[in-house]
Amino acid sequence: MEQPLNVGCYSGGRYGERPQWVELEGRRLAVSRINRQYRQEERLVFDVTLEDKQRLILYYYPHRDTWLGVSKK
Repeated sequence: MEQPLNVGCYSGGRYGERPQWVELEGRRLAVSRINRQYRQEERLVFDVTLEDKQRLILYYYPHRDTWLGVSKK
């Protein structure tokens, strides 16, 4: 199930260009690798690996300026 997340990101030419960290359970974890990224109709999708080896799918909705995520097992 998707849950709202605090995500820090690199923003070059546009906001939400590349996630750099994710806040989970009060801890800020660095994104160590972006495994895949693509655009769907209304959102950007990032399959990431965090510094603690967790994998997440992050969804950024630009029109709502909202990040959601789901754990990838």
